[in-house]
Parts: sequence; structure tokens; C-alpha cells
Amino acid sequence: MSTSANGPAQGPRQDPTQTTTQRRTLRQDLSGRTRDVRGAIRRQIENAQSQATQAGAGAGPVAAGLVGAAGGLAALRSIGALRDWLTRLFDEYLLEPATGRQVQAGQHWTSSYTHHSYETGLRQARSALRTREYDIGDRGASAAITDQPHEQALQRQYEQAYYDLEDAVENTKQQVTRTIADGGYIEAESGEFNKRELIADINTEIEAQFGTRIRMVAAIEPVDAANEAALTAYQRAGVEQVGVEPEAPDEAGEQDLDWVTAGDWRVCLECRGLSVDGPYLLENVLSGDAPRPIRDSHLGCRCFLLPL
Repeated sequence: MSTSANGPAQGPRQDPTQTTTQRRTLRQDLSGRTRDVRGAIRRQIENAQSQATQAGAGAGPVAAGLVGAAGGLAALRSIGALRDWLTRLFDEYLLEPATGRQVQAGQHWTSSYTHHSYETGLRQARSALRTREYDIGDRGASAAITDQPHEQALQRQYEQAYYDLEDAVENTKQQVTRTIADGGYIEAESGEFNKRELIADINTEIEAQFGTRIRMVAAIEPVDAANEAALTAYQRAGVEQVGVEPEAPDEAGEQDLDWVTAGDWRVCLECRGLSVDGPYLLENVLSGDAPRPIRDSHLGCRCFLLPL
């Protein structure tokens, strides 16, 4: 049996939202796309520097940009040009920009994760409603998800996932721009451009932003989509009160991100408190006057709302 500072771990992790696979695969997808961005930046810096040197154009960054003749780095002599270059790379490899209509229609690459998580939450919610003898008909979740209330809720989740990712990408571009614009990549004695240091600094900044911003998308969106589906289903069924079903930790006591477990190794202190403080009026949860998993708990929360 494994232990940690809080004592022995007891029992396997429980994920009431059943979004473990979606969270893991979305995180892997985001990680792969982030690696692609880093690789593209490295290749373009190396290619530009090589051709600039061969052409006798000097070495490295000037003012707030880079000098080069290839790889999209030509004449990057301003912050604006530098940001345009980064935008092209981040858009191509990570964000894949979409129009508002495309996002609402579920045509962005994040939409499949959102849709699957929403349908998973809806399936669990309908099962819980049947157990509690609510009349919800005989249709399954895959059919019920096409009803207008669920279509509208799902569109909102599509938008939330896309714009959260867009915001994380924009923040990352800003940090990388500052890193490059700060300069300091010309060797004082030789005057040579230290491309390795520049690439390393860019990679460090991107990794830092991936951990603090981009990775949040994978931790938040599937759980929120599952609970959104449940809340919409409960509202349609006439549920008045809901309770919180919290997650238990895994055998090693490990949690994604900053999950703090309680001494009894059943739930984290924060979510145990939210569970004990319930039940909550459904209308208050919908209006934001009562807590909702992950939005009002913590990053890494897997709690799920159940009808009473």
C-alpha cells in the first residue's frame, strides 16, 4: 500500500464525471500540438540564421525582431512583425482558428472532446434520473442530445472550450514575444547570434505557459461539459435540488495538478466541504448563486452533480 504525507491511500480513484479518457487524450493532443509549435519555431530560426549567414547579412536579432532571409523570418524588425510570425505558427499548429459559426456548429478540433464529454454527462444524468424515478422517456443520451436545450448548451460548451484555448494561446504568444524582444542573444565579444539560447528560452516559456494555461483546457473543459449536460437534463426533468458526488483519489494518492486530499483519502477537503454543505437548489446552481464543480472548486476537480 502506498503512502504520502497524509497517510495511506485507500481504494482506487473514482471519477464521477467519467471523463478520464477525454481529459487524458485532450491533454495529449494539446501537448503534441505544442511540441509542433516548438519544432516549427526551432526550424525557422535555424534556417533563417543559416541563410542569413551565407548571404553575409549579419547575425541574429535586431532591435525587437530577427533578421533572416528564409523560413518566414525575413525582416522581422518590429514587435508587430514578430507577433505576426508567432501568430501564424501558433494558429497553424495549435489553435486552428475557426469562425464563430464554425465553433457553434462543433467544427473545431476541440469539439469532439467537448461533445463526447457532454454526452457522457448526459448519459449519467439520465441514468440517475431514472434511478430516482423521474419520467424522462425511453430515449438514450445520443438521441436526447439533439433536443434544443441540449443543442444550445452544447454550443455554449463548444464556445467555451475554443475561446479558453484561444485565450491561452494569446497569452503564450505574448510571453514568447517578450522573451524574444528582450534580446541579449548577440555574443558581446564575437558578435555572433546565439540561436541555441534563443530557442531554449522560447521552449522554456512555451512549456511554462502550457503547464499554467493551455493544460487547463484539458483539465477543465470535459468536466464542465459533463456537468453542463447534467444540469440541463435535471432542469428539463423538473429537479429542484442537487448534491455533489466527489471524486476519490487513486491508489498512489496522486492527482493531476493541485489536488489536495483529505486525511481519510476519500475526497479533497474543499470538495468534501461542498458536498457536506449541500444539497443546493438547482436554480441557484444555474444562476451561479450555488457552487458548481470545477468552476467554484479547484483545478483538477472531477465532482459531478446528482439529482435528489
